[in-house]
Amino acid sequence: NFEFKLVFEALAERALLLKTVPNMVRPLPFYFPVYQGDRPSKGMLGIGMWLYDLLALFRAPGFHKSLNREQFLQEIPSLKSEGLLGGFRYYDASMWDDVLGVEILRSASVHGAAVASYVEATRPIYSGEKLTGFHLKDLETGAEHQVRGRQIVVCAGPWTDELGARLSAGIAKEWKAWLKPSKGVHLIFDLKRLPVPGAMVMAHPADGRISFVIPRNDFGKGVVIVGTTDGPTHQDPDRAELEIATTIADQQGRSQRQPRRQTAHGATPVGSLIGARIADRAQRQHRQPDQHLRGGARLGAEVRRQERHQPDRGAA
Repeated sequence: NFEFKLVFEALAERALLLKTVPNMVRPLPFYFPVYQGDRPSKGMLGIGMWLYDLLALFRAPGFHKSLNREQFLQEIPSLKSEGLLGGFRYYDASMWDDVLGVEILRSASVHGAAVASYVEATRPIYSGEKLTGFHLKDLETGAEHQVRGRQIVVCAGPWTDELGARLSAGIAKEWKAWLKPSKGVHLIFDLKRLPVPGAMVMAHPADGRISFVIPRNDFGKGVVIVGTTDGPTHQDPDRAELEIATTIADQQGRSQRQPRRQTAHGATPVGSLIGARIADRAQRQHRQPDQHLRGGARLGAEVRRQERHQPDRGAA
């Protein structure tokens, strides 16, 4: 999508994380098979691979490599051979994002930040027409606290607009929606059913939609996730099973092996995940909405608690 600045920023951050937290961010090879009739063609993808390595300033865990049909099948024998032209192997990384989030909070606490976990924001606090804090309830002890500040950041993800509208009602201002819902389906399989040496990215022959197969050792040994990139959603839960079945059909179309569902068909549905995209263009660049709810400081500035240390999976 010609988001060169965004890709450059993401690859620079990846290089930093690979260097600073190698126990939580680890190199992962990606395979991209190309079949007859696929768009973009193998030649165009090759140009994209060079741009990818260039934007990474050649700091990727490994350079991309073009593979012919025989080489690709040698790497992934279970791949459907009919119509296969070859493809590419390039390198990215997998991240234990939940563990990394905990480690960032620990580091922030060491450097003086007030961190409170297992608390619920029960109601907002307003000063005139500004949101300046929250009443909190400790879900483990039942104790109640108040936090106030000059700036507040609410990380509500796909519920940003819903929460923004609710908070705006307390100061009689209208919240202007700036997200549109999107959804990606992710299913868990046994790696024995889908034996891949690394992640695999595939373009659907009908609509060009990207699907992926990614081993996830942080979920347990022998676990692989099959899923789709985000797309617009109708927000109708009754349609979720249809999209799960479509995801399995996409994977089966380019695999010689047929995975069995664990519950109706070898997979465990981990969710039809509702995400959010910027309304004017779908991207992953962080932007701050220019709306009136900006106005409170560090959330948790008056709550100081001893940190409850959890087992560090990343240190293993």
